[in-house]
Amino acid sequence: MEALKSELLAAKKDYEALRVTSIEKDAVIDALSEENSRMKDESGSKAYLMVDAIVGFENALPEYGVGLTIGSRVGNSLMLEAGADYMLGSSLADLRSFSMDDLVFRAGIGWMF
Repeated sequence: MEALKSELLAAKKDYEALRVTSIEKDAVIDALSEENSRMKDESGSKAYLMVDAIVGFENALPEYGVGLTIGSRVGNSLMLEAGADYMLGSSLADLRSFSMDDLVFRAGIGWMF
């Protein structure tokens, strides 16, 4: 009877340890499942828009500009983008005169690793 009681107490302790371990593993599984759901939302095609500030130099004087880029990730890795940059000049007087010579168009293709 004592041996049986001792075996049952040991089995009860083992059961409790397994139950605690199971609860901990369930918590880890739930956290990983939630992270996987968030990652699914971030994968696949996605568009983006960027506004750039540009600083260049002409005759050793700083010249300022702005840029606009629109792009898209196609699937999980392919990147396509197109943009335009316009050099505003180095003073407020340069802002008032528009010139096609200050405009640059860009296009790019890339691969996200």
